[in-house]
Amino acid sequence: MRNCPQCARRLEVPVTRERLVPIGRVSMEIVEAAPLLALARAQGVSECEAFDQLLGAGRLPLVDSLFSYNKVVAKGRRYIGDCLRGVPPPTHVAVGTDNTAPVDGDTALVAEVFRDVITQRLAVTDGARLRFFLPSTAANGNTLREAAVFGPQPGSTILSRVTYSDIVKNSTIAVNYTWEIVFSEP
Repeated sequence: MRNCPQCARRLEVPVTRERLVPIGRVSMEIVEAAPLLALARAQGVSECEAFDQLLGAGRLPLVDSLFSYNKVVAKGRRYIGDCLRGVPPPTHVAVGTDNTAPVDGDTALVAEVFRDVITQRLAVTDGARLRFFLPSTAANGNTLREAAVFGPQPGSTILSRVTYSDIVKNSTIAVNYTWEIVFSEP
């Protein structure tokens, strides 16, 4: 037990580390460092469904369904913190043609070919689900292999990037992307 260096009150908790951290006009003494290191981890899974409009009569038939773990990159984790401080949430999805595996240092898609606004945002337990519909009229003539979620333009920040098996995009193929990003203990 010891006295608080700011107000001389008796501290009721044994101090294991001494360090003052200014928080506005108040200071607090960190009594244990381990809980501060146990921050939430952002992770997720993405689903990509390709539909062929020519094969369907009314309802689009599913051509392919791909599941991948998406990488919430370093800039994306900082962006989540920025969102908690008032920065607008993710607004766009981009698709591209490169299949280089996502890494923590990613700041953009490797070979972006199309970008548009997120179609839908939903709440899920411990996170969020983002959906993006790529219509049959967009990104045609490309073999799509990567996608990412971004913040508002211009100068948008990447949140999450994923790579997947080839989707040969033409005027009969529409693609539905779904990201589920959850927060869990490390």
